[in-house]
Amino acid sequence: SEYIISLVATNSNGCFSEASAVDLADNFDDYYSIRIPNVFTPNNDGENDIFSVEIPGKLASCLDLNIYNRWGQLIYKSYGNVVSWDGHTPDGAVVPDGSYFYTIDIKDKTYKGHINIFR
Repeated sequence: SEYIISLVATNSNGCFSEASAVDLADNFDDYYSIRIPNVFTPNNDGENDIFSVEIPGKLASCLDLNIYNRWGQLIYKSYGNVVSWDGHTPDGAVVPDGSYFYTIDIKDKTYKGHINIFR
C-alpha cells in the first residue's frame, strides 16, 4: 500500500523546514524470509529429528502451525512460539512415515505445503 513520510524540523529561532515523500510499502515476503523444510527424519539420531520452521524476530509469537495427514485430518496443532513438530500426535503416538500437509498462519498470511517423514 501507499504511505506518506513527513519530516518537520524546527531550529532554536523558530524557523522550520518541512519535507515529505510518498512511497509504496513492500509485501510481507519482501520483509521476512521464512524457511520451511520439506522433509525430516525423527529417528532420534540427533540430526534432523524435528520439523522446525525458521522464522525471524518475534514473529513466532504470532504463528499457528497445523499438521494434517493425507486424509485431511488435523493431527497436530501449535500456537505462538512453538514452531516445530516432532512427528508425534498430541497423545504421544508416533505417526508413520509418509507425506503430511501443513498450514502456517502468521497474522493474515498463510503458508501451505507438505512435509515428508522418513525414519
